[in-house]
Amino acid sequence: MTSKLAYAYVRVSDDGNDGEATSVAAQTAAIRAFAAKEGNSLVHVFKEPSVSAHEIVREQFDRMIAQATSTSRPVAMIIVYELSRFARHPLTHFVSESKLSGAGVKLVSVMEAGPTDAPDADA
Repeated sequence: MTSKLAYAYVRVSDDGNDGEATSVAAQTAAIRAFAAKEGNSLVHVFKEPSVSAHEIVREQFDRMIAQATSTSRPVAMIIVYELSRFARHPLTHFVSESKLSGAGVKLVSVMEAGPTDAPDADA
């Protein structure tokens, strides 16, 4: 297994509906454990506490997408706790994941990872 560099993205809504299991700390811990188990290295954790996925502008999310898709290609994947942490609006999810895919960056969910979603699976 080849180690790959990854970003993590964690977000907690400001509406109070996320619960303790999806706190920033819990998401970060789960992502770190997942990355370690898969033999991957986290380069940076982008954190957005109290930000709804429905927000048009999410500073950390936008910065992460821009950096991940830059010509330097600093990471091979972005790891999230759940896909709902990445984006709730289908269009936002599709456009953002399409940008990542075009740059060769994989989106991986800790809770929804399956055999074809595993970081080492061939695309």
